[in-house]
Amino acid sequence: MNRVKLGGYGELIALARRQIPKRIDERLDPYWFCGTDPVFAGLHAHVDADDGRSYRDTAHVSYTHNMLGPRDRRHTTVVLPERPGRGLNWFVVVHELGHVLHERLGWKPSATPVSAYAARDHWEAFAEAFAYWVVGPEQPAWIREAYERIDPETRALFDGLWR
Repeated sequence: MNRVKLGGYGELIALARRQIPKRIDERLDPYWFCGTDPVFAGLHAHVDADDGRSYRDTAHVSYTHNMLGPRDRRHTTVVLPERPGRGLNWFVVVHELGHVLHERLGWKPSATPVSAYAARDHWEAFAEAFAYWVVGPEQPAWIREAYERIDPETRALFDGLWR
């Protein structure tokens, strides 16, 4: 289901995807669901994430194994229910695309956490490492410090996918 509403979502997604090297971006190709409550729309069965946040208003990726409906109609989907500018920015979109990349790679690679949020689990560690790798070291100190915490194996993986 591709559902990108007016209101800045298309521009935000395009901006985020321009930050990602083309060879990596070509591997992703997720579906998009933006601007609407994904639970109400029947996108997936779960209402709350493990940490208590609601999927109704939190950016996330909905994987085929979490979706309702016929299997042949399920596709990995980046869900952006909140409005751009209200906590939703291109970095968040890149982070969510990091989850899509992790799935495309078969969940095999793991990453050392680069931020407090990344320390939650190995899925967040991978997505955060990817987002900070995309942003790069030429940023303010707090971003540069997170970038420098990307472990050598993960950095080599991203560099290899890029070339």
